[in-house]
Amino acid sequence: MPKVFISYSHDDKTHRQRVLALAQALRKNGIEVELDQFHADEIVDWPRWCNEQTSKEHSDFVLCICTAEYRRRIEGRVPPEKGKGAYWEGALLDDDLYDEKGNSRLIPVLFDDEPESSIVRFLRGWTYCRLVDFVLTDSRYEQLLRIITGKARVEKNPLGKIPDLPPDPLPSPASKAVGVPHQIPSPPPDFTGRDDELAQLLAEVGTGGANISGVEGMAGVGKTALALVLAERLAGAYPAGQFYFDLRGADPKQQTPRTPSEAMRHVLLGFDPARTLPDDEDGLRALYL
Repeated sequence: MPKVFISYSHDDKTHRQRVLALAQALRKNGIEVELDQFHADEIVDWPRWCNEQTSKEHSDFVLCICTAEYRRRIEGRVPPEKGKGAYWEGALLDDDLYDEKGNSRLIPVLFDDEPESSIVRFLRGWTYCRLVDFVLTDSRYEQLLRIITGKARVEKNPLGKIPDLPPDPLPSPASKAVGVPHQIPSPPPDFTGRDDELAQLLAEVGTGGANISGVEGMAGVGKTALALVLAERLAGAYPAGQFYFDLRGADPKQQTPRTPSEAMRHVLLGFDPARTLPDDEDGLRALYL
């Protein structure tokens, strides 16, 4: 059964009654709460009582009901004869944080629309709870209960087994260059048919080794689209790179057909765009080979 001590300042009668209502609600929900109002008609050594109640040996959690007045009293910004209890409790709690080098039991609490600036300095940055109604149907009050009881709203699922993650295969000699070019455009999204032609081409290329295949037909019948579909299906088998090069030789309306030097430059720059290439064809051929 968690034990909770409530630290607060006696701002006015309404505030004292609100704190008492919180204590009674927590006790109704199984939380053993200590509050100075429960001992108002007893002879108590109050400094000693505060020292005991704020200690971790007596209380699992301390709720600090933060108001502007509570902060002023803890910071000593009131006359010496006023707010001694809050000032004393604040000093004890601050010392506990210093000794423990952390916070596992002090919970700042704000009522209603009390601004966050009312949270005392040594509790800034820690989780705080804003309370309006002290009933389980209020998610903010439920959050406080979950913190005190350790019953998280979201729990971790069981830890699974690390999957087998084999390393990637070593690169082939053809992919040792700076980059891996993937130049082939995507085929038309509405491409259909040509199943027999695709099957024939896949069978030819699938024999391995160097392979040259040609597609012949009238202009506009879809030769390029067929080639792009084929290239898309074969891309996974050629991880070292895929090139796309328009030789510009079939259409008399196009420019002058590409030269061998242009083709070799296209391939070399595909692997390393920043490379400085030789000007003569013999130098290009040697580097290409």
